[in-house]
This record gives sequence, C-alpha cells and structure tokens, in this order.
Amino acid sequence: MSWDIFELLKWLFNEHGGEVYSVVVLAVLAVMNMRLKDVKRRLCRLEERVDKLFEVLAEIKNNNKVS
Repeated sequence: MSWDIFELLKWLFNEHGGEVYSVVVLAVLAVMNMRLKDVKRRLCRLEERVDKLFEVLAEIKNNNKVS
C-alpha cells in the first residue's frame, strides 16, 4: 500500500486532529522564538556597526576642524 503524503496528513488530522494541531502550534512557536533570537542578535551587531560608523565620522569631523 503506497501512502500519498496528503492522504497521510488527512488521516493524521482526522484521527488525531487536536493533538496534531497542538504540536504544530508548539513547533511554530519554537521556530518563531528561534528566529526572534536570531533577529535580536543581528540587530545588536547592526547597532554596534552603526555606533562604530558614528565614531569614525565624529573622528573625521574633529580632524577636519583641527586642520
């Protein structure tokens, strides 16, 4: 007997709909949490780069005033 993935999913939801839904929701929340942590790390790195850029620009501006 060959199983089509859609037939398998249909059977799974028909037999265990509530449990499957709960597991899917938990999996989606876990993935979203991981993505959020990744986005936060990337944002911190971006903020550090912007701070460094402003430091360099301020240094250039100060050097031009001295000249």
